[in-house]
Amino acid sequence: MKKFAFVFSFVLLIPIVSFSQFIEDALRYTIPNSMITPRSASFGVAFYGLSDDISGLIYNPAGLSFIGKSEFSLGLGFTRNRVESEYLFNKMERDANSSYVTHLGISVPVKEFEKTIIVGLAYFHENNFLNYFDYSAFNPKSSLVYSLAKYGSKDTLSNIPYFLWLANNKFETPIKDSVKQVVTVDEDGGLHNITGGFSVLLTKNVSIGASLTGKFGKFTYYREFNEYDIYNKYNFFDSVGYTNLDFNKFTLKENLTQKVSGISGSIGIFGTFANFLRFGATVKFPTYYQVEEEFRKDAYARFDDGWEPNPYEMKDNSYNSYKITTPFVFAGGVSLKILDFIFTGGVEYFDVTQLRFSDAPPEIDRLNSRIVRELVGQVQWGLGVQYSPPILPFEFRAGFSSITSPYAKDIPNATTYIYSLGMAIYLAPNVRLEPTFQYLTNSVLRTNYQTDDTDSQNYTLKFSPYKIALQITYRY
Repeated sequence: MKKFAFVFSFVLLIPIVSFSQFIEDALRYTIPNSMITPRSASFGVAFYGLSDDISGLIYNPAGLSFIGKSEFSLGLGFTRNRVESEYLFNKMERDANSSYVTHLGISVPVKEFEKTIIVGLAYFHENNFLNYFDYSAFNPKSSLVYSLAKYGSKDTLSNIPYFLWLANNKFETPIKDSVKQVVTVDEDGGLHNITGGFSVLLTKNVSIGASLTGKFGKFTYYREFNEYDIYNKYNFFDSVGYTNLDFNKFTLKENLTQKVSGISGSIGIFGTFANFLRFGATVKFPTYYQVEEEFRKDAYARFDDGWEPNPYEMKDNSYNSYKITTPFVFAGGVSLKILDFIFTGGVEYFDVTQLRFSDAPPEIDRLNSRIVRELVGQVQWGLGVQYSPPILPFEFRAGFSSITSPYAKDIPNATTYIYSLGMAIYLAPNVRLEPTFQYLTNSVLRTNYQTDDTDSQNYTLKFSPYKIALQITYRY
């Protein structure tokens, strides 16, 4: 094949290409997937009915009034994340571990205008993006080479298959199907927030509150995508018509780093009745994210005779900048104390069809029309219970939560189920040690690459992490 190689004057002028954005780039920031605090995690979304510790800043800031005293709280968490990928009916499994500070917060009562105002300030680890997974299968219907040739840049300097002799100058390639695809993906990072808020008793039985949240974080993504002609379907080089190639292997390496910052807020109200019934409502305002992206793509090809053309290597990283706006969240909760039990429930609704990309390049802005067509509103609901045995310095808790699928065309297991167990150990009347265990299951749909056949471009990931956390709370 070397006899067909030419030396082009532009071979060192490595072009700039854009990184593909998908709907999941916005969904990533809509639902917290880490423990807000270990104590609230033991109830799940049912904590909307309590909101009576520092995590009330996130659930319902009006609940800070139930703290009464000053409070200091710290939590540590560990997650073992198991991911099962399924691509073209082939399943693979991989694990990843992470440890983190779940939260650090303090609240204090302040006397002002003849009323007691509870003021709180806290750090929360809101989202954990750590995922390692692989997927692999023989694909009889499509190929990444064909996708990049047909849907990639129409500039010969930046069309990767053309640059690697896998497509002609009309961006046509014979490598359309029947390839073995082996893919490795590593994701890391997290979303953090600093939240401040207050709560004030309007009357003996009614409190209101508000909070303001600043968010910051980082997401890193690495994918290595390999395609192999394992059955030697492509076995000779047609340099004129490009009806065949002696193709052996194609590799695409992608690196993406997103730095995000955002701001949001919430308002809430709580009412009580006779010290045994508590009910509240929360409105969370949209979060306005600014996303700064840095990315690069490198690609390599090998042919049957061992020839490897000059690799496609970006000399400099490329950049994108855009905004994401998440929808309003409307939530409510109720709790009931009966003897030594507390029963609690909560619900929230958010319409993810209102997710919006803005101030973005055209290829990202076009995702807004797909969001409206492919996503639906989501409901998160849950129930929880706490038992405080007489005399003993313990409390035992359990919770169940469910989040409906965001996809209009549903996929199996897309509904999220969260199971929680926790307890409190009173080391002193005002000092609690609170271990928590949580198990979650759900599946998400990921975009592989663009094809003519929409079924073959997607793969699914089934997450089943378990989380262990420990919180210490001191009230004084």
